Amino acid sequence: MGKALLYFLLFVGITLLMVGCGTLLAGLIMSQGLYSALGIDKAEVLVYVVMVMGILWTVIICWLFSHYKYGSLSWGIMSLKQHATVLPVSALLFLSVDIVAFWCHHLLMPFSEEYVIKMQLFQSHPFMTLVTLLVMYVTVLVVMLSGVLRQLANAMRHKWIAMIIVAVALSFLNLEEGGLAGLVMFGFAVISGLIECWLYLRTRSIWPSVVGPVVGDYVLWIALSNTPQLWMGVTGIVMIPLLLYLLQHKLLRD
Repeated sequence: MGKALLYFLLFVGITLLMVGCGTLLAGLIMSQGLYSALGIDKAEVLVYVVMVMGILWTVIICWLFSHYKYGSLSWGIMSLKQHATVLPVSALLFLSVDIVAFWCHHLLMPFSEEYVIKMQLFQSHPFMTLVTLLVMYVTVLVVMLSGVLRQLANAMRHKWIAMIIVAVALSFLNLEEGGLAGLVMFGFAVISGLIECWLYLRTRSIWPSVVGPVVGDYVLWIALSNTPQLWMGVTGIVMIPLLLYLLQHKLLRD
């Protein structure tokens, strides 16, 4: 259990360092007027800085955890053929959870102006959005699943306790607002985190837990404009138990 805490603290330390470096880099570019020399405007500076620092952050974390065997980027106990069937189902599952979550949010209250502006930035830069989602999920999950969760699950008699701890820790990354709507979104984030943990413990591979949320978030933000309709929410509610059953009893049988 001590190793799990050390892995988490190492991850937080490197992340804070990269955020600080990214903020400094963006400030230097904008304060010196270098953005004009580079042929980009101020709004684009953030896009490029996020992409560059995000990729570096991922490379550093993944190399460190893989090289010293703190975590793993391997395919786990599944073959490539099994991944080919599990990954699409995982993507549909997380997309369904995302749709139901955002549908519930819209029923409770509209998103804030700041959130809408952020979504417009993502939608106007689809490639940057895809890169951001990939680096975020790969980096976070290689630490939290193959590092922290693996250590906690091995140290605890009841693995579900380890799953809850990691799922709640992951969910705080999505805690952006208060009130009932924020609480609902946090609850759905916990559900997504539990599914990610469960998939990892069943497969020992982070890739179903990476591909699923990346595809779900990307489709929701870019294709659905983050505003799922009533029929989409109802469809998602029906699909979630069906997809979980398919994974549990058909694709991930022991």
